[in-house]
Amino acid sequence: MSSFKPYKELSILKPETDQGMFKLVNSSGSVYAEAASEEDAYRLADCWNACRKLFSPASHIEATDEYVLRLEGLRKDLAAQLREISA
Repeated sequence: MSSFKPYKELSILKPETDQGMFKLVNSSGSVYAEAASEEDAYRLADCWNACRKLFSPASHIEATDEYVLRLEGLRKDLAAQLREISA
């Protein structure tokens, strides 16, 4: 089973020059977006970070994994029962 990988939180890198772009990066340094103004960069980062918590809240990950494991167990039990019936 693959593990859940939520979207990473974004932070803002300020430009080195006045004409540079504000970069939105994740914890590993990958650039996700750029914004021309500081206000736009902060607004985009705030929206992204709020939506990532709504879309994939960490509190539900464990419950979802348990549910998937339970379903997999039921599927295996059913397959075993069907083999017994057909034998």
